[in-house]
Amino acid sequence: MRYFRVLHNFDAQDGVELTVKKGETVFTAENEVREGWIKVEVLHDPRRRGFVPFNYLRETTESLAREQEEGSRGIGKELGGMSVASMTRQPSAIPRETSVTFTSGALDYGDRLQNMYGVGASAPSPVSQRSRSAEQGMKGVNENSTTTAIKRVVTGTLPPSQKGPSSPPNAADPAPERSLLSNPSAIVEAFMKNELHFKQLIRQRQDALAQMRTTVEEAMSELVACKEKNVTLARKLRELDQSVEKERGRWKERIMEEKAYISRSMSSE
Repeated sequence: MRYFRVLHNFDAQDGVELTVKKGETVFTAENEVREGWIKVEVLHDPRRRGFVPFNYLRETTESLAREQEEGSRGIGKELGGMSVASMTRQPSAIPRETSVTFTSGALDYGDRLQNMYGVGASAPSPVSQRSRSAEQGMKGVNENSTTTAIKRVVTGTLPPSQKGPSSPPNAADPAPERSLLSNPSAIVEAFMKNELHFKQLIRQRQDALAQMRTTVEEAMSELVACKEKNVTLARKLRELDQSVEKERGRWKERIMEEKAYISRSMSSE
């Protein structure tokens, strides 16, 4: 169990979050840190339990002291009933998460007890094995914490005073949105892609408008030409009608002359 002191005030915005004040002492309800959030419980107040941003907390020396005390008690109980036949028994009293200083001390203490009870030097002490495994596990945790801190610095994560807390882990939240919001370069890239697509649409619209304008101008020019042809055809039709009327008048005059000539011929005979 790890103890932390609250560095900044935090107001809960969801049912799974926990409102804490600066200076309060909390301990872990779950040791796993998920996406920058950790589930804690306020000391001496078991009703106050929920998720708090991990960067709002700082681990106190009280947790290390309690771990050392619990580890010492567990080792004392186990070594009180230890025998040569029970050397191969799996460890159960040593906590899984111990500090490097405590594991080193437990290692030396276990070796001294091994020599005291006369255990063969060829078989390593179970306490030493457990201490070494705990020390390796603690080193792995420290390396993971260092890697996480470096990733936060590279991605430009702001401190709590400049950045509001992110939302707690929720199974309903889609993973792509969280990755997009936590990656400013992806937001900039998506914005640039949208802007490029918008410019392409504007260009296509301008090209379509220009093509429509050209088509309308061609249609207007053809309409003007048709009007001119219509005027020309109307003039020619009028001229043709006038010519036909003149020719009809001539034919009437000639017919009348022929009739008069025939009448005179018949009367003379």
